[in-house]
Amino acid sequence: MVPLRMVIERLGGSIRWDQQARSATFSFDAATSLKIDVDQGILVSTKRSGETTTVTVPVQMINDSVWVPLRDIFEKAGHDRMLATTDLKERRVKVA
Repeated sequence: MVPLRMVIERLGGSIRWDQQARSATFSFDAATSLKIDVDQGILVSTKRSGETTTVTVPVQMINDSVWVPLRDIFEKAGHDRMLATTDLKERRVKVA
């Protein structure tokens, strides 16, 4: 699990929080937009063509931050090949 805003912004994406709906909308590029409902744990991916995919993902709110599984976010954003390694000493995840 990783903090959603930090990951999206570090990878050059944009993210917007809707307090009333308790959802975050984010994207890495114009091709795909993603929206996650924190209370229901639902991630909706919408491609520019209008095609949508909905999946259930584990979501946690920790200190007012949304935490999600890194692999789920990458796969739904269109990055289906991902190698992630963790460095517990540095508390860092490296993605290739």
